[in-house]
Amino acid sequence: MSFFEQVRQKQDAILQRWLRMHRGAVELLVLAAALVEAVVGLVSVQSSSFQTSSLWGYLIKYLLIPSGVNLCILAVLEALSRWMPVSVGVRRYAVSLGMLAVSLVLYTVHSIFSAAAALFLVTVLLTAIYGDYLLTTVTAALSMAGLLFSGLFLHWDGSKAPVQANTVSLVNFLLEALILLGGYLLCLAIIRYERAKNEAILRAEEEQYHLEQALRLDTLTQVYNRKALWEALDRLRAEQAGAALAMMDLDRFKQLNDTYGHLRGDQCLSRFARLLREVAGERPIFRYGGDEFCILFPGERGEQAAQICREIGAAMERSELHRRYRMGISIGVAELSPEMEGQALVARADQALYRAKSAGGGVVVAEPELLLSME
Repeated sequence: MSFFEQVRQKQDAILQRWLRMHRGAVELLVLAAALVEAVVGLVSVQSSSFQTSSLWGYLIKYLLIPSGVNLCILAVLEALSRWMPVSVGVRRYAVSLGMLAVSLVLYTVHSIFSAAAALFLVTVLLTAIYGDYLLTTVTAALSMAGLLFSGLFLHWDGSKAPVQANTVSLVNFLLEALILLGGYLLCLAIIRYERAKNEAILRAEEEQYHLEQALRLDTLTQVYNRKALWEALDRLRAEQAGAALAMMDLDRFKQLNDTYGHLRGDQCLSRFARLLREVAGERPIFRYGGDEFCILFPGERGEQAAQICREIGAAMERSELHRRYRMGISIGVAELSPEMEGQALVARADQALYRAKSAGGGVVVAEPELLLSME
């Protein structure tokens, strides 16, 4: 997985958690509104001037109908998240617009309170976390439309005078709209500077990542180095994961260096590393030192590793390295047991490699006692 894929995966996980919290905020808003209305109704019952008919009218108008509409909104959100195969982006819009719909219901029912307009502002502010200009703009535009439509044309609470009735009401209404507009502009600024900050952090982390990767790579062969091998073995040990390790040594490499020079030897090492990558696939390859290489087989048994090593030997015999320079390889394979330390695994593989070289090269020796000829 590339650096940017890792970053994207982490960002998606963070935004996914926020999406769940965002939806939880919508559910909490619906529940809190219903509880407040129920408490107000219970308190009103204690008043001697409050008639039973008025109580039922209050409960229907301010509790049952608004709560019923809000529950329908939550049901739609539940259907989208559970039973409809929609993308994460669609769910973000659904939750944001769902909260807007709940805010519109509550503002319409309680427009007598100017503070109810803050619900639209909160709805817009919460979308800034996603860092999506379009989502925030759509939510803000619909919030403004809902505020204007509800304030000018919907009169659920008969005790409230229309906003056009007097100057104070009109000014308060215009202030509500201006505050909502200011909140939207604030969100745009937040998104812009958060993006700039994240890009700067990303560039710094990318540089750090490439620096760390360079410290783990062998500059000549572009495979991992010994430091990376120890780190990989430590991770396997910490995860209690099974694995196999193959250590290999190029036969007759010293004679090649003596005959053709070290520059030609370096070229041969690079070619051999490419051969290993072609056969080993995604398995990590390490240059242990000199002409010694290692391949780690996470989650694989010694027999499986030995089979891959036999394929490496066959590929080596078909290669120019063998045809032109008569080079061969000796390979030792050891299997990691749960109680084994990384150093012990390397020691076993090294012992197996020694036995392979003692047998004349071109042989894979797999622990505990498996000998596989590559010929």
